[in-house]
Amino acid sequence: MKIGLSLSLCVAEILDGAVPIEDIDVIYTNTAAASESQWDDLVSQYSRTYWHKSPTRAFKIVRLLRDAKRIVQLRLDNPAYQHSVANGIWMDVSLQANILDCGNSEYQHAREI
Repeated sequence: MKIGLSLSLCVAEILDGAVPIEDIDVIYTNTAAASESQWDDLVSQYSRTYWHKSPTRAFKIVRLLRDAKRIVQLRLDNPAYQHSVANGIWMDVSLQANILDCGNSEYQHAREI
């Protein structure tokens, strides 16, 4: 299982077949789409830039991940929240114990959702 750190880049890798959607535990995003309208705008924007080769499939993937509560937008609760993808966009869930041991309250909160 994998933890993603970028909605745009993780969905792009799912579209490219690099990562099966079944392997996704959760994707943490720096997005803050609070309404369906904001989600539609976000997916439309990303479809023009990151997912332009398969916008319809991308929309379905995002919908599946959202319905399964596998997309977590920490900025909805903390607008200043920001994380980096400088070290990559994926973490293996095997690292989860280390994250929890470090007291990462955002991760713990997201796992409870």
